[in-house]
Amino acid sequence: MKPKNFDRFWKELKRRKVVHVITIYAATAFVILELVDMVARPLKLPDWTEALVIVLLCIGFVIAVLLSWVYDITPSGVRKTKPAGEIKHGKETTPTVSSGWKIATYVSAVIIIVLVVFNFISRENLDADISKLEKSIAVLPFKLLSGESDKQYLADGMMDAITLHLSKIKDLRVLSRTSTEQYRESGKTITEIGKELGVAYLLEGSFQKYGNDVRLIVQLIHVGKEGHVWANKYDRKWNDVLSVQSEVAQGIAGELDAVITPKEKQLIEKTPTYNLSAYDAYLQGEFYFKKFTQDDLMTAMKYFELAKERDSLYALAYAGIFKVWGGLQQMGYVSPAEAGPKAIKAALKSLLLDSTLAEVHYTLGVMETYVEWNWKAAEASFKKGIELNPNYAEARAYYSHLLNILGRSEEAMKQIEIALSLDPLNPFIKVFYGVDLIFDHKSEEATTAFQNALKIQPNYLLAIQNLAIALHLAGKYKESFEQFKLSYNSYPDVVNALDQGNTQGGYQQGFISANRVLEERFKSGYWNPTDIAGNYALAGDNDKAIEWLEKAYTLHDPNLIYLLMPHYDNLRNYPRFQALCQKMNLPIK
Repeated sequence: MKPKNFDRFWKELKRRKVVHVITIYAATAFVILELVDMVARPLKLPDWTEALVIVLLCIGFVIAVLLSWVYDITPSGVRKTKPAGEIKHGKETTPTVSSGWKIATYVSAVIIIVLVVFNFISRENLDADISKLEKSIAVLPFKLLSGESDKQYLADGMMDAITLHLSKIKDLRVLSRTSTEQYRESGKTITEIGKELGVAYLLEGSFQKYGNDVRLIVQLIHVGKEGHVWANKYDRKWNDVLSVQSEVAQGIAGELDAVITPKEKQLIEKTPTYNLSAYDAYLQGEFYFKKFTQDDLMTAMKYFELAKERDSLYALAYAGIFKVWGGLQQMGYVSPAEAGPKAIKAALKSLLLDSTLAEVHYTLGVMETYVEWNWKAAEASFKKGIELNPNYAEARAYYSHLLNILGRSEEAMKQIEIALSLDPLNPFIKVFYGVDLIFDHKSEEATTAFQNALKIQPNYLLAIQNLAIALHLAGKYKESFEQFKLSYNSYPDVVNALDQGNTQGGYQQGFISANRVLEERFKSGYWNPTDIAGNYALAGDNDKAIEWLEKAYTLHDPNLIYLLMPHYDNLRNYPRFQALCQKMNLPIK
C-alpha cells in the first residue's frame, strides 16, 4: 500500500471511529481476561476456560470492527456511516469525535495501564505471599508401626510423598521435611511444635507394611485446639500405595479449604513409576542421600542405580543419580572431570522422561549453575521448579545463590527468606542464608546464621567452613583460625601444618603451610583448587590465589561460581582476575 493510500485509509478508520472502538474493546477484553484469571482458582473452573474466553473475544473483536466500520453511534441514534465519496467537500474534512467517545477512549487507556501495572506488581509479589499464607501445615515424621527399624525408610517415604503432594498446592504453605525431622523423638506438645514451626496445622501419621498389605493412619491437628479435626485409616494393598499418597494429600487440602487447581490436581495424581520395586529402591536412595557422608552418598547411588535398572523410565531415579554426583563433586570427593559429564547425562535424561516434575527442573537448575555455568538457563529452570512446587525450599535457596552470583542481592534475599519460612530448622537452608549475607557484606549476621545452623546440627562441615570465612571477614582471626582447623578435622596432616605455620609466622603463614599439604593431595589425587585459592587469598598471597583460580577454571571446579565472594575482594583489580570473571560472564564491578 502506497503511503498516500495508507494515510487516506487511516483517516477513514478514524472517521468511522474504528480506532476508538478497538481501544475500548481492548480495555474491555483485558478486564474480562483479568476477571477470569481471578475467579478461575476459587470457582475451580476447568483449564480450557481461559482459552475459550480468548476465542470468543477474538470473534467479538472481528464483529465489533465490522460493525464500527458500517455503523456509527450519534446523538440521534445508530446510523449507517456514509462512504467518504458521499460527503460534500468541506463539510467533513476532519473526523469529528463526540465527547462521549473521547471520554470512553481515555478511560479505556487508563484502565489498560492500571491493570497492566497491577498485574505486574501482583505477579512480582506472588512469591512473597506464600510465607504469609494462613493455611499452613507441617507433616511430622511418620512412625513405623512394626518393630523393623530397617523398614523406617518406607514410613519416611510415605511422609515425604504426602508432603511433596501438598507442596504443589499454591494455596498452602507447607514446611519442608528437614524442619519437621527435628521432632522425630521430641517430647514436646503439639502446641509447642506448632508455635515453633509457625504453622496452623500438623499432620501425624503411622505406617506399616506386612506382606503385600499396608496400613496408613493419619490425623490432622489444629495447633492450640484439643483433638484432631480429621483422621483416617487406610488399609490397602502395596500396589495402591502411590494412589493413597495422592488421596491423603487431597483429603487434607479439602479439610483446610485449600483450592486445588486442575493443573495442581493433575500433578498430584501423576504416578512417577508403576514399578513398586523401583519405587522401593528410590526410597532407600533418598534415605541415604539425606545423610550426605561420602559412604552414604555412595550407598544412595547404588539404590538410585537399582531404581533405574528396575524402571528405565523412572525420571526421579535419574534425578537422584545427578544429586549424588553433584554432592560428591561439590564436597571434593571426586573431580569435576569424573562427576560433571555423568551428572549432566543423568539430569538431561530425567528432563527427557518427565518435564512436569519440580525435582527435575531443580536438578537442571543446579546442574546449569554449578556444572555448566549457564546462568540464564539455570534461572529459567529454578523458576519452573518453583512454579511447579511453590513450597520448594531448596530450589529457592539455590536460586538465591544464583541471584547473588549475578549481583541481584535484593531478589536473592527475598528467595532465601521464603526458603527459611518454609524450612526454618534446616541447617542447610541456614547455611545458604549465611552465604547470602556474606555476599551482602554482612559478616556479623552471617556468623550468627552459621552458629544457628551448628546448634541444629553440630559438626556440620558446610556450616563450619563458611563460619570460618565469616569470622575472618569480621576481623576475628583467632576464632576464624579455630574454625578452619575444625573444617580440616578429618585431615590431621593439614591441621598440623596449620598449627606449625601459625606458630612460626602467624595466622597467614598457617594457610600457606596448609596449602603445601593440600597441593600435594591435589597432585597425587584430587583436591578442590578453589579451596587452595581461598587459603592463599586469606593469606594475602594474591598472585598464588589467582594462579589456583585459573586452575579451577581449567578443571571446571563447581565452587568457582563463588568468585565474587568478599574474601576475594583484594583480587578484583587484577587483570587476570577480571579476565576470569569475563570468561564466566560474572558481573564484576
